[in-house]
Amino acid sequence: MWNYVLRADNRFTVAIPELLPNLAELRGAPSSWTSEEFPFVLMAGERRSFTANDIIRDPT
Repeated sequence: MWNYVLRADNRFTVAIPELLPNLAELRGAPSSWTSEEFPFVLMAGERRSFTANDIIRDPT
């Protein structure tokens, strides 16, 4: 399977050239996730360093 990896450092390039222009457009786009009426974002099920249950558990 390593024959499919084209880089000498054996890392994968995940950039998709067809999507790069769309990605560049996002930098200047206004955020539509929140509004004055609904200033919060629902993050149910997302794993973040500050939402991990093991942070508050006593390892002993």
